[in-house]
This record gives sequence, structure tokens and C-alpha cells, in this order.
Amino acid sequence: MEEADILEMTVCFLRRQKQQQQTQPVSSSSCSAHVNQGYSRCVQEILHFLSKDERRLLSHFQSLQPSSDKNRRESDLPQMSYPA
Repeated sequence: MEEADILEMTVCFLRRQKQQQQTQPVSSSSCSAHVNQGYSRCVQEILHFLSKDERRLLSHFQSLQPSSDKNRRESDLPQMSYPA
């Protein structure tokens, strides 16, 4: 697929998204929940590729997330032990 095709598809997608948002405004709490869910999903996906040191750093990033996602995140994560 050509780069121009990808850019054109992206522009079309963004235009559709903008039109949908104008017809169906989303509440800020709903947006916030989607952002938090997306962040958590990304964190879960990269866990499979990380070394122990990288997991330690990831745990730090997860601690920065709002506490509303904390319980769900911790139950989804494999138990990790870190060297002292």
C-alpha cells in the first residue's frame, strides 16, 4: 500500500470521526474512561516483550494511572518479583 493511500485513508477516517463527534457529543468522563482503558490495553500488550528491568519501569508508569483502573490492572498482571 502506498504512503499516499494510507494518508488518504487516515484523513477520511478522521473526517468521519469528527462528523460522528459533532452528531453525538461524548461526555468528558466517557472520554477519560476510554483513554484509561486504551492506556491499560497498551500496557498489557507490551508486557509480553519486556525484561525484568523494563517491567519494573512499567510498574512505575502504571502507578501513575488513576486509582480507578488500579484494581483491574493489578488483577490482569502476572505476579512479578524484582531483585533487591
